[in-house]
Amino acid sequence: ATTSPYDKGPRANTVAADPATAAKGKVLFSGKGCTACHGFGQRMSGPDLKGVTGRRTEEWMTHWLAAPDEMQKSDAIARQLLAEFPTQMPNLHLTPDEVAQLIDYLRQQDTTLGATH
Repeated sequence: ATTSPYDKGPRANTVAADPATAAKGKVLFSGKGCTACHGFGQRMSGPDLKGVTGRRTEEWMTHWLAAPDEMQKSDAIARQLLAEFPTQMPNLHLTPDEVAQLIDYLRQQDTTLGATH
């Protein structure tokens, strides 16, 4: 299995989503154009995000959302994703608060969708 120094430890879904933060993340998810490449329960030009918080740690997701271009140079999981999905995720220059909001939105989606893995 492909590993990353950022993907050791508990999965992101072991922490409950904050509803207010997740609501901001939902707005960002649409506003930043994430829906063009990502869905929940469907594969698009980017990975299916259903269950992502059960697959990745918060630390990995934080690094990925903050700098996907840097991650794809150095991180084995990121390189594997680029090999599987030919669309390079752009660096959206998200603030730390925006990254946290998106992660909480993804946590909330996984809880709502009942995704456990």
